[in-house]
Amino acid sequence: MKTFGKVLLGTFTVFLLTGCFENDKEYYLKHPDEAESKFKECDAELAKAAILGDKEAFEKKQNNAECKAAREARKEIREVKYEMEQKKREIERAKRAEEEKQKRIAWEKEYQQQLKSLASVPYADFNKLGDECGFSSRSPQCKAYHQLRSSRYDKEVESIIAQYKDIEELNTYKGEVCKGFQDLRCRIARDAVNRAESIAREKARKAEKEEIDTLVNNKEQLKEVYNSCYHEMTDLRKKQKWQEASKVTNSRKCMIAGKAAQKFGIYTWTSPIK
Repeated sequence: MKTFGKVLLGTFTVFLLTGCFENDKEYYLKHPDEAESKFKECDAELAKAAILGDKEAFEKKQNNAECKAAREARKEIREVKYEMEQKKREIERAKRAEEEKQKRIAWEKEYQQQLKSLASVPYADFNKLGDECGFSSRSPQCKAYHQLRSSRYDKEVESIIAQYKDIEELNTYKGEVCKGFQDLRCRIARDAVNRAESIAREKARKAEKEEIDTLVNNKEQLKEVYNSCYHEMTDLRKKQKWQEASKVTNSRKCMIAGKAAQKFGIYTWTSPIK
């Protein structure tokens, strides 16, 4: 027993003297905290040796197997950790990108639904959204409102025009809704009258142009109409019926004939067309 005790004591002494308790790289790879601690310990001793100018101690610590093992293990651990963090960030970025994509898809779907819905709701209900949305188009509903606002207003104006047979009736309606406080209905009525009058003017202009072109393309017919107006006007002037003569030249038939005659260089009612 004494001999066995001496052997154990001798072996323990050898371990202490030779450093057989040194941990290798594999050990430190499995124990990151110890690798970090050992690295700091070695680094501190290297710094101390450098400050003291102890080259031998510096080189000894720098070449120490356990310090090298801890240093290399720490480096690999940090690299692996960095790669894992990079992958984690990439996964998170991909997840956020997919979430944003799904949000955009859902937003666009809702926007299309709002376009369809707001295109058919009563105009009074549609117009109320103006107070809620203001100038903002952030929500699908508000974007749809701003997208449709002009076309819905035009459609409402056209609807009012279609309800009355002529501009006179439309003006009567405008007078009724524009009494006192002039609200949206009044504004729509005014625009309806203005648009109806503009349409009527354009229609009359086209009709007049067609009539003039008809006479320009048929000179015999132009001659007949123009000369008829000329002789009627001349007879009235001879009788000093100036107002009646003026009414003749300003009548639609004679006015059209006069404008058609201008295409042939005839600008005054001084003589008939020969």
